[in-house]
Amino acid sequence: MKKINENKKFLIIVATHGDETFSLPIVNKIKKRFRNKFDFIIGNPNALKENKRFIDVDLNRVAPGKEKSPLYEEKRAKEIIEKSENYSFIIDIHGTISSSGIFTIVTNPTPKNMFLAYSLPIKKIVIWGSKNNSRDTGPLSRFVNCGVGIECGPKNSINIQKKFEAILNTFLSQKNKIPDNDKELYQVFGSVKKEELKNTKIKLKDFKKVSLNDQPFFPLLVNQYRSDGIVCYKLREVDFYQKFSFPY
Repeated sequence: MKKINENKKFLIIVATHGDETFSLPIVNKIKKRFRNKFDFIIGNPNALKENKRFIDVDLNRVAPGKEKSPLYEEKRAKEIIEKSENYSFIIDIHGTISSSGIFTIVTNPTPKNMFLAYSLPIKKIVIWGSKNNSRDTGPLSRFVNCGVGIECGPKNSINIQKKFEAILNTFLSQKNKIPDNDKELYQVFGSVKKEELKNTKIKLKDFKKVSLNDQPFFPLLVNQYRSDGIVCYKLREVDFYQKFSFPY
């Protein structure tokens, strides 16, 4: 492992999916101002060249990866996880077609990952995973020492891109800031399939509470995964102290 500048505690990953290019010019621009504070890498350069989500498999589903895998993304995941060991904090940037705004994703809700999420100037935090993840593979941010994701949507919105740039500028400018407790905390607990919406007139909007089959929930990533049969994911609000004051 190469020795890095000790001031560069952050590694930012862009284009983990090759069709999420919006963050690359923004991070390039910010790099000129904060060149000594962070490094960044393109998560999936091959998919980026082809402007497609992935080459063989979804890079953000196959971490920690395999060095000798015949699948490009499994090998790339292994490289990224190894590179992440040089840094204290990892931020993985994503974009969606959904009108979700900008929110933080915590795929492994350990105290240090939650602390990082609360340090970001982003109001909404979504826990997508549990302390005892049962699967052997998953998102990149789940397998690093300390890391979270940032989701931006709709990704091609100029307004969203400006807000994302402002968030990074604010975060990288602050020094020893006490984490902000004025957050909205949610947890994913299920999904809505296409067939569940037959004969209903329900209108789904990210983070706007609805009820389906007498079950209230907040929709997340509406229509992002419709081609996979998922109309949206279901969120419930979480009380921070109830969630983290006891083992779970």
